[in-house]
Amino acid sequence: MRFYMSVTSPTDRIENEWRIKLSRRSYPDQRRWKELHHFLKSSSGTTCLDIGGDSGVLSQQLRTIGGVWHSADISAESVEATKKMVGERVYQIKDGKFPFEDGKFDIVVLVNRLEYFKDAQPLIAECNRVLRSDGYFIVQASQTKSGSIIRLLKRLLGLRGQDPTMQHSGYTESQIFDMLKDGFDVQEVRTYSRFFVELVDTLVQWIASSPLGTKDRTGREISKERLYERAFRIYTVAYPIFWIAGQLDLLLFFTKGFHLIASGRRRTWRPRRIPTLIDGRSIADAAINTKIGTAAPF
Repeated sequence: MRFYMSVTSPTDRIENEWRIKLSRRSYPDQRRWKELHHFLKSSSGTTCLDIGGDSGVLSQQLRTIGGVWHSADISAESVEATKKMVGERVYQIKDGKFPFEDGKFDIVVLVNRLEYFKDAQPLIAECNRVLRSDGYFIVQASQTKSGSIIRLLKRLLGLRGQDPTMQHSGYTESQIFDMLKDGFDVQEVRTYSRFFVELVDTLVQWIASSPLGTKDRTGREISKERLYERAFRIYTVAYPIFWIAGQLDLLLFFTKGFHLIASGRRRTWRPRRIPTLIDGRSIADAAINTKIGTAAPF
């Protein structure tokens, strides 16, 4: 896959190149791209919007598969980083409102941003508003797995709650259905990154976040470029371990992954009341959680 970067300063260009290298070396990033590509394949001849495109790295990948892509994000920092990566058609979402007219896009892709909203329903409604009548919506998020060994390990290693702006750690499939029900007909839901890949990723994140190796012999902080080099070495060493973990994950086909992607076709926004069972569960939740294997702790 080819990447195209906007014309930026030499410093920005070097940083962009390192971020792209890290994404290519990151097994979790490549797996996410593979899952997204399953839903998108080609966007040639369409007008598309990505929201939360990994501060430009994923936005850049999406722009290689055709169509006219626009990018948007929540924070000014993410918007600026995306502009440095892709150049044009980058916007900031302010007060939960998109700076686009109704029905502008054929495809909207929302990646790793649901977790930053206490109530994500207005965000989903905005995605519905800017899509054309037969528009296609793809949403990616972390999946909540209560009682998970990985969740406990992250807490022990201090990897939980590193971003104070996050409002949720993730969602269940039934919660995603609930959020989409008012304006989308859900067509497919896939989960990925099961126990072994997530275990390796957790350990790699812990090593990468360690202060060891971030200072020179005099005790001064090393340059940003050297920090990128350090991270690249870590992910290079870890890549074959990730690959083995991915093969082991194939044995856990009966379990849910730690990340999910759902797709749906737009329809007119109309709030729907969810029918519930006697025990208070929704029908979607009951159907999903009674599948064989979903009670596994990993």
